[in-house]
Parts: sequence; C-alpha cells; structure tokens
Amino acid sequence: MNTPGLRQARFRHRTMGFSIVELLVAVAVGLVLVLAVTGVLLRNEGRSRNTLAVNDVNQSGAFVAYLLDSAVRSAGSGFANRWAETYGCRLNASRGGSAILPRTAAWPAPFAGFPQAVRVAPVIIGKGQSAGGSDIIAVMRGNAGVGEAALEVLALGPPLGLRNTIGLENNTLLLLADGDTDCLLLQTTGLTAPVSPETRWLNTGVDTVGLTGGTGAYHTVTGTNRSLADFGNPTPSTVVVNLGNAGASGGTPTTAPQFTLYAVGANRTLFARDMLDIDGGATQALADGVVEMRALYGLDTDNNGTLDQWADPGVAPFDTASLLSGNAAAVQNLNSIIAVRIGLVLRTSQREREVVAPETLTLFADLATALRQTRTLTTDERNYRHRTTEVTVPLRNVLLSRTP
Repeated sequence: MNTPGLRQARFRHRTMGFSIVELLVAVAVGLVLVLAVTGVLLRNEGRSRNTLAVNDVNQSGAFVAYLLDSAVRSAGSGFANRWAETYGCRLNASRGGSAILPRTAAWPAPFAGFPQAVRVAPVIIGKGQSAGGSDIIAVMRGNAGVGEAALEVLALGPPLGLRNTIGLENNTLLLLADGDTDCLLLQTTGLTAPVSPETRWLNTGVDTVGLTGGTGAYHTVTGTNRSLADFGNPTPSTVVVNLGNAGASGGTPTTAPQFTLYAVGANRTLFARDMLDIDGGATQALADGVVEMRALYGLDTDNNGTLDQWADPGVAPFDTASLLSGNAAAVQNLNSIIAVRIGLVLRTSQREREVVAPETLTLFADLATALRQTRTLTTDERNYRHRTTEVTVPLRNVLLSRTP
C-alpha cells in the first residue's frame, strides 16, 4: 500500500545528507587547517635544520681549534733545543731519488702562495697566502719519541760517525745542520735488527750508521743546494737531530715527523699537506665550514720566557720573506716566537630567508687595531649564520729550550 504518509517518509529519507554548500565549506575549512599545519611543520623543520647547522659548525670549530692546538703546541720538537744551528736553514730533501725540497714547482692549491724553499722553524705563518686569501700555517716538529736531544757528530762519512746511536733505528730521518743557510735530510741504514720492539732504540756499542743503500725512500747524501760533502769536518756546531722514522719505501711509517701545511681552500674546507711527502704528497681535507683562518705571532722580546707582544705575520721583520731570509737576524726573530694565536671564521651550510649575520666579523678584537682582522660579509653570506673561534697556543718545546 502506497499511502501519502509512506511517500512523505521516503521523500524525507532521500533528501537527508549535506548540501553542496556545506561540502564546499567543509573542504575550505579542511584546506585552511592543512595549510596551517603544513606551515607549522615547515617552520619547525626549518628551525630544526638551522639548529643542526649551527651545532655542526660549533662542533667543527671546536674540532679545528683542538687539531691546530695539538699540532702547534708540539712544534719544534727535536730541534728547538739547537735553534741556533737549525732555525732558518733551508731544508734539502729527496724522495725516491728526486729532490722534493726545495720544490721546483709551486705547492698545489690551496698552498700555492707558500714559499717553495722550506726553512726549518717551529711555526711559519704565510699572511694571506692561501687560495682564498686566508693565512697558511706551516708547523714543523719531530716525532722520535726518544732521544730528543741532538746527537754528537764524530765523523760525517758516510757512514755517519756518532758518539752513540741510542734512539735510532733503520730508516730514521736525521736533520743535519751546522748553522749554515742550508741543512740536509738523511735516512739511516745498517743498524742491527732489534731483538725485540722494546729494545729497538738501544744500539749499544754502535757508533756509526749508514746513509745510503737502505730500504727507505729518503736515502741520499746529495741535496739541491748542499750535499754531505759540503759540511767538511764536524765542529761543535754540527748537529744531527732525530726527527722520527719514515719507514721503509712503500711501508707504513712508524713515528714520522710532522712537517705540515694548513690552509683554507675550496668549499670552505680546511686542508693539510705533508711537506716531506711521507704520505705520498696527498692534500687532505680536515674539516668543512671554515671560511677564514688568521694567525699572529706571540713574542718574547727580552728572553725571559714570557709573552711580551703580538706581531702581525704580514709586517716586517715577521713577514714570511724576512723570517725565511736565512740571516742571523731572522734566526733571532724566529727564536723570539713562543706562541701563536689562531682565529677562525666558520659558516653554516643552511641558508636562511632573512639576514642573520652582521656586516663584518672581527678576529682578535681585544688587541690593538693594527692587529685585528676584519672580514666583510657579502649580501649572500649574511643569510648564513657565522661563528668565530680563537685559540692561543704556547710553543712548549720552544719555551723549554730557552735560557733566561
């Protein structure tokens, strides 16, 4: 039966639900909510990335400061106690039968601005010499671990006659100097094989050591500017310094010396390079996020073992050319350097929408105006967060060698 009441109930059932206007309103409200939530998520994600970027650059700054502090603090190990004979001497070194120092070609980037002739010194700062205009820091230190005192020379040979060979083993690198403008890198051979690893340095009763025909990569008595024969008879100024062991040719070095260049290069990266090519001459990336590195010399001008003033490595007589001239004044100036102050500018990798950095950043702001280093940021750089880090490093081996 199809009564009017039933037809009315069916009509009401068919018309129940949302109208098109209600649906459109619901969709619009939903879109607004989605956009709002998305905006909050994106802002939080941006803040999270910025926080991570800042944390990364802070950690990078701490790591670089630690690395440089560790390297510079040990500078001069092995030869600083005989500074009058070793400081400022031009190093003659060969590897695999070919001269490597002085170099016949420029250093690879970012070290190309550093002098090709390396003169022995605990630390040398090349003001603005890196590819990006930052400073280059050269750190030199032996790594023998024993026998840090210079060895008395009885005969120059070869073989090399010494008062004793305690602290030496086969393939040890020796620095031979006598206060002249040139010194020579030698490598030992002919020592008796050790009975055990613990006694490998105790060559009791042995007073000569070979310098040619060994298995190492540095066996030579001929340098580009000075050879062994040029030294003549040994004098009280003739010094042999144990720098460490470079290992046999093709082998793993055991206690290799650290003659290392540090500089900022491409992609805001701090690089290092071994000047003696013990590791094959590779340029190594150490840390990213570093956009500038600057350094100052700390001087003891009255030889009392305390720091008296800071010196700009770009101003004579502490510029690179003056310090590496090899004359008596340069040697005295090298000996007056007892500390190094290093300043770093680091930058995050996360670009932000708004300007977050000042127009300029200043290193060594507590020092005299002439010693401050200011970096002016470009418009684009100001959208990145920057950090500055400074560390003052005493040259402990230099301080220990001084006689007030």
